[in-house]
Amino acid sequence: MARKYDVTQMLGDDFEFELTPDALAYELSMDFANQVVKQCDKMDLSLTDLSNLLGLSVSTLSEKLNGQNLTLKSIAALALALGCDVRAPELIPNSDAKCSPTETT
Repeated sequence: MARKYDVTQMLGDDFEFELTPDALAYELSMDFANQVVKQCDKMDLSLTDLSNLLGLSVSTLSEKLNGQNLTLKSIAALALALGCDVRAPELIPNSDAKCSPTETT
């Protein structure tokens, strides 16, 4: 099961976190993974059951739910396997954000 951590408690109040595309993508993946786990709990569905529905090994599903290789296609497959719909991420203006070109990979 995914865990939530209090970063301030772990690293202190003066820790400055740089939000990068990788960090934001990981955060979004973890938020989605937490929703998947909660939905499985509601449905009394084990991760083994979910992996069988998806045609994946348990280890591959575990990797996806731990922030590795979670693509839009993976998100859609997980949502459909759980009988759920999924919405596109929402852009939320951030007054502290700096618009700057970033290198894409």
